[in-house]
Amino acid sequence: MKKMSASAPVDDIQLERQARKYVAGLNGQLPSREYLHSISNQHGADLATTVFYHSIFSSPEYNRFIAAIDRQKIAEAPYKTEIKLFIVPAFFYKEYPSFGGGGEHILNVARKLGLDAEVVKTISTGSVRENAGILLDTLMKCTHKEIWVISMSKGSAEVRLMYQQFSDKVPVEKISHWFNVGGLTYGSQFVDDMMRSPFRRAKTRAICLATGAQFRALHELQTHHPFWQEAFIPPENTRITNILGVPLSSHIERTLVTRYNRIKALGPNDGMVLLVDTLVMPGMIYPIWGADHYMRDARVIPVLYRMFSHFLEQKSTSAQ
Repeated sequence: MKKMSASAPVDDIQLERQARKYVAGLNGQLPSREYLHSISNQHGADLATTVFYHSIFSSPEYNRFIAAIDRQKIAEAPYKTEIKLFIVPAFFYKEYPSFGGGGEHILNVARKLGLDAEVVKTISTGSVRENAGILLDTLMKCTHKEIWVISMSKGSAEVRLMYQQFSDKVPVEKISHWFNVGGLTYGSQFVDDMMRSPFRRAKTRAICLATGAQFRALHELQTHHPFWQEAFIPPENTRITNILGVPLSSHIERTLVTRYNRIKALGPNDGMVLLVDTLVMPGMIYPIWGADHYMRDARVIPVLYRMFSHFLEQKSTSAQ
């Protein structure tokens, strides 16, 4: 019988109490990858996950931001705005639409709020490099004066690579916001695991042949790939907002259980990537407790409404 989740229900109240001393010792800073790895090795990934989550709230800056989003009212009518929103989809978004990687739910929210939104026509099984070029071409053709970008999973790797490889062509003066949702912006530790031996690589090639995916795409998503060794500093005029799931082992849905278990020794993860490696910094952080990499959580849609409304109202206020 396949596991329904990575563990039985976990007592997160006691985990929070155990996490307090670790969070207090961070003095409002986020824990490092090494620090979380140490806690995971000594006390388990669930405690390390709890430390990571509560460390975000211990930062006055992030705490204020999260509170502002949570109290934001959802508008009853669309805003009057000329902003263009581009949605950069995830890997296999056409082959497995039920996972939501195509961003149709984001498209619907954005349009209800008055944003001119569209999904970037990246290649569903394509490489990071190839899709970064498609994204660049899409943005360069846009005639709107202001652009927002929201990317999911592998789509965030494509946004990052676009900035890195085409920095002289990206219309950075137009891109005011980048919403990074569970991004693989430094690669994926699960992909590392898929490629860590000749047998695993052969199995991965077979999967690629069966699904039509480019093996190169997975090769590029290894954390040690040259793409991710370069220091990445986002443009100063682009506001970064990181939206990520923060799951305990009992929160992981069945399709991600094996992936989660394969990399949990490295630290807190969402079933695809270490949580600290989803972040593009400097930027704001909005964590969703209990959501995993697929972000199939009832709170996601309301968060998107509030998030977009928050920044649309900020823009409206500043324009007055």
